[in-house]
Amino acid sequence: MGTINYSYSTGIVNGNWSVGGFVGYDNHQGSYSADYWDTANNGGLYGTGSGDVANINDTGDSAMQTQSTFSGWDFTNTWTTNGDTYYPSLRATGDLWVAASPGNWSTATNWSNGVPVATTPVAFNGVGTANSTIDSGFTGGTIASLSIGGSYTGTITQNEALTVTGSINQNGGTLTLSQANTIGSTTLSGGTLNVNNATPLVREAF
Repeated sequence: MGTINYSYSTGIVNGNWSVGGFVGYDNHQGSYSADYWDTANNGGLYGTGSGDVANINDTGDSAMQTQSTFSGWDFTNTWTTNGDTYYPSLRATGDLWVAASPGNWSTATNWSNGVPVATTPVAFNGVGTANSTIDSGFTGGTIASLSIGGSYTGTITQNEALTVTGSINQNGGTLTLSQANTIGSTTLSGGTLNVNNATPLVREAF
């Protein structure tokens, strides 16, 4: 007997025998909780190849990209739908700044995985090069790490203190730290780092 909890399926399923929208052959031996599958891609199927099973929920494409659909899921620490614009993704995979115009950290659509939380590694690169502000609406003010790649050309400023439990690694862009921040370590290999509005003259790890 297997157990599948807090999972979903969106891919197109094909087969000749025991085909289900979420799992294949089940024989009613599996255990499921808060699971979902997309009927838009697999209309006419049951949740499993053995028929419908409790706690495997069928729903449409737009609902699969809406946070409120996923009853019982942890969208604070584990999952995000990026402001109800994408299928759920794991926050632990990191968060990339994707904003096309200057914006705040507290705006979910500025990020690939929604607003970062304390366990999130945050990254900036050439995907979104717009200026970024750590604003007062950024609840908690804590992230796991901050990586600024060489292809990022924007400026990161802050109106609110930031806690980085791990490290800041900067190789591009401009980072201005002007608040009472708590940072594990900082490595500067490129770009410009301003601390309390004073640009350091020497680039080094500290």
